[in-house]
Amino acid sequence: GFRIVRLIRVFRVVQTLLQGDFHWVDGPTFQGSVGIVIALNALFMGLETESVHNTLWWWVNQVFLIFFLFEIRVRMRRAGFR
Repeated sequence: GFRIVRLIRVFRVVQTLLQGDFHWVDGPTFQGSVGIVIALNALFMGLETESVHNTLWWWVNQVFLIFFLFEIRVRMRRAGFR
């Protein structure tokens, strides 16, 4: 039930992203968001040095990795790479 609805939503978002013109990648909102995520990543890297053995950091790093992979993908799409 609920998982299928959520999966359909994800597919719709992905489909919209793949068919769009990605003009928003060059806009100030996306650029500002990327800057904020970069700053947060730097902050969390500093905090991570204080408690290296906390498993929470692995999950935090995965979230940043997913965001940066998304950023690379949409920038490549905007530049014309498929």
